[in-house]
Amino acid sequence: MKTVITWLWLLPLPLTFALEALTGSGWLVILADLFALATALPILIRTQRAAAGVTRPQISRLPFAALALILALIPVAAASTLSLTVMWLSLMTVVMLSRWFSTGLQLLLLILLSVGNLVVPGLMPDGINFAFAASTVIVASLSLGLLLRMVDRSLLERQATAAEAERRRMATELHDLVAHEVTGIVVLSQAAARSEDAGILRTALSKIEESGTRALEEIRSLVSDTTSVRQFRCPVPRRLRPPGARRPGEWLRRG
Repeated sequence: MKTVITWLWLLPLPLTFALEALTGSGWLVILADLFALATALPILIRTQRAAAGVTRPQISRLPFAALALILALIPVAAASTLSLTVMWLSLMTVVMLSRWFSTGLQLLLLILLSVGNLVVPGLMPDGINFAFAASTVIVASLSLGLLLRMVDRSLLERQATAAEAERRRMATELHDLVAHEVTGIVVLSQAAARSEDAGILRTALSKIEESGTRALEEIRSLVSDTTSVRQFRCPVPRRLRPPGARRPGEWLRRG
C-alpha cells in the first residue's frame, strides 16, 4: 500500500495531457508538455524510485529536471494559457528539491521554478486569479517538501542518538567486564610471582587461563547479543544516511 501511495503522483499526468490535447490548448502547450514529459519525468521517476529505497537518490539530477521545466514554461507563457502537465511536474520537482536540496545551485533553481510557475499564470487573461491559485499550490508543495526534510533530519538525529546510547552501553559493559577479569588476573599473577611452589604456580596459571577464556567468551556473547538486537531494529534508509555513516554498533566490527 505504501508503495502504491508513493506513485500516485503519476496518475494525473495522462489525464492532464489528454485534456490539453483534446481541448485544443495549442501546439505550443503540447510542445511544452512533450518536452517536460521527455526530460523532467524520467529524472523524477528515478528520484522517486530512490526515495522508495530501491537505489540511492540521484539528487544531482534534480536540477536538470528543474531547468527543463523552466524552459518548458517559455512556450507556455508565449501561448498565454496554462499547462496543467508542466505545472504538475513542476510541483513534484518543487517537493523533491525542497526536500533534498544541498547546494546553492539547487536552491536557486528551486526558487526560479517556483517563481516561474507564479509568473506564467499571471500572464493569462484574468491572471490575478490564476496567479493566486498557483501561489497556493506552490506554497503547499514547498511546505510538503520542507516537512519531509524535517522528518528526514529528525530520523537521522534519532539514529545518531541511538548509536551514541548503544556505544555508551557497550563501553560501560566492556569496561566492567574487562576490569573484573583483569583485576583477578593481576591478583593471581602477583600471588604466583611471590611463590616458588610449583603447585601454586600451576594453579595460578590455570586460573589466569580460565579468567582470560571467560572474559573472551563474555565479550563475544556481548557482541553477538548486540548484533541480534540490531537486526530487529528498523534502520534509517540508506538515502537518509550521510556517505560513510555507520549503523549503531557497527564500530564493533572495525579492524
